[in-house]
Amino acid sequence: MIGTQPLRTIAWDSIIRKGIGLLALTALAASLALAPLRWELLLLAGISVVLAVLIRPWLGLLIIAVTIPFGPLMPLPIGQANANINELLFLLIIGGWLARGVSRRAIVIPHPPLLLPALLLLGAYLATLPGAWSLKDGLVEWIKWAEGLALYLAVVALLPPRRTPWLIGAILLAGVAEAGLGIYQFVRAIGPSQFAILGRFLRAYGTFRQPNPFGGYMGLIAPVAISLAWWALAEVWRGRRAPGRFRLLTLAAAVTAAAGMVTLGLLASWSRGAWLGFAAALSVIVLARGTKTTGAIALIGAVVLSALIVIGYTGGGPVSALQGRMSGLLEYARFTDPRTIEITDANFPIVQRLAQWWAAWNMFSDHPWLGVGIGNYAAAYPAYALPRWYESLGHAHNYYLNTAAETGLIGLAVYMLVGIAAFIWTARQARRLSGWPQALAIGVLGVLTHLSVHNLFDNLYVQHMILHLALLLGALAVLSMAHVGRRAPGSCDVMAP
Repeated sequence: MIGTQPLRTIAWDSIIRKGIGLLALTALAASLALAPLRWELLLLAGISVVLAVLIRPWLGLLIIAVTIPFGPLMPLPIGQANANINELLFLLIIGGWLARGVSRRAIVIPHPPLLLPALLLLGAYLATLPGAWSLKDGLVEWIKWAEGLALYLAVVALLPPRRTPWLIGAILLAGVAEAGLGIYQFVRAIGPSQFAILGRFLRAYGTFRQPNPFGGYMGLIAPVAISLAWWALAEVWRGRRAPGRFRLLTLAAAVTAAAGMVTLGLLASWSRGAWLGFAAALSVIVLARGTKTTGAIALIGAVVLSALIVIGYTGGGPVSALQGRMSGLLEYARFTDPRTIEITDANFPIVQRLAQWWAAWNMFSDHPWLGVGIGNYAAAYPAYALPRWYESLGHAHNYYLNTAAETGLIGLAVYMLVGIAAFIWTARQARRLSGWPQALAIGVLGVLTHLSVHNLFDNLYVQHMILHLALLLGALAVLSMAHVGRRAPGSCDVMAP
């Protein structure tokens, strides 16, 4: 009796598992037999992705890195929710992480750098919800930030250090594909007529439907690509006679080509905020490299800039157009009351943004401590719209003003604190690491710079760009923890020499 009871239990377990497997196979076979070819292919692709992520959860990080800009092309039919394939992938990654923890009887929550500031930010944003004008809008925005933190933790928990280059490669691949689409739109003038420029081109907008967020996405990839290309080319020069130089040369060529494509895409966006952010990011990269070539590069940059200014004032066509594009920025700096400005076709975009800024400022003035609620700018806008500017653009087109309006002084102060903490931590990694991890840290420092500058004229936390930032910061955290001997919890590999 003592020996037969376990045997019966094992037999029943085996029967149940086989039965479930048989039912699943039957359902799959029936679906493949009855569904149209398109749905069959999608079903097989979906099953393959699910199995791959459940077996190797870090593969999900690579997939979502590629799909982040293309999510709007794959919407999910979930009522009126603005969801797409990226939400499904996010849930799959988190589910794979939890399933692996359950199978090991230990769900480990990592404690990477920046965790405490991120939790503080979520708490500050959460505190604004009770007074929010629209609780639904507030919850949607708060969940977006919570997803960013969850993906950051998932990267640290799931990504083996030696697989980090794969994740960076996936991010660059997505950037190159998006840049290629934008350049094609620019050259072939494909898209809405309001994006037309220079008489024959069109501002690149990619899958973002607007040139400014497209330029912002390019600006959140270009610094990483340029920094890695700089490192790879320097390594090629140093090891030009060493074994394995052709492999390194291939890597350098690929990364340099990626940097060139993404930079061209950024220029084709014709976005002034993206250009300014990119210029600031390049300056930070040059300074952070701190090599003997820094002075020479700065001198070359100054000479090229001076030449462009001279050519522009002497009537050079493209350069003159660039100068004309940038000259309007002075109007933003004056922060003039839009009610006192005569509207023309030339200044319409500037006055429109100034009107949004003034509305945000008035929201902040009336609700200085906790604002009108996170994600509630659009809900509160009708009460603060200036005459002739009754249409909300969705956000204030200045993230700092937008944050002050939605979360008050408390939310803005915590957001600035998190930004400063991220800058300091990333700068430390740029000094402490070496080789390509150092190049990645410098590139991420450039990304944070671009984000800070571009957000003066826009809001880059749209279309899952928070997830993109979480992937970059998570990859850097994995390398940092491996460098000091603190392996990412749950990972089983070590960084390759």
